[in-house]
Amino acid sequence: MLDDCCKVYATGYGAGGRLGVGGTDSLASPSLLESIQHVLIKKLAVNSGGKHCLALSAEGEVFSWGEGEDGKLGHGNRKFVSLVDLSVYRSLAHLYEEDTVIFSM
Repeated sequence: MLDDCCKVYATGYGAGGRLGVGGTDSLASPSLLESIQHVLIKKLAVNSGGKHCLALSAEGEVFSWGEGEDGKLGHGNRKFVSLVDLSVYRSLAHLYEEDTVIFSM
C-alpha cells in the first residue's frame, strides 16, 4: 500500500518475497519497505495474484520485487526478489505523462 507521504508498506502473505521487505515471512500488520523509504513513489502496481509488485518513482525509476518466474520482474533473469534493491531499476520516464501510468501484468 502507498500512504499519503508516498511511502510503500506491505502486509500479507510473504511467499516468494512478494512483500519486498526481505525474506518470505508473512506480515499481519503493515511494514515499511525500508530500502525505498527515501524514494518518492508516485504509483504502485500489484499483480492480481499478489505475486509481484512494481513501484514507479517521481524520477521515472521502476522498482520490482516478488516472484520473478518468466522474467516478469524485468531484471533479466527468473529469480525471486525478496528485498527491493535500489541498484536494480529501469528508467521508464518516457512511458508516463503527468500522473497516468499503465502497467500490463
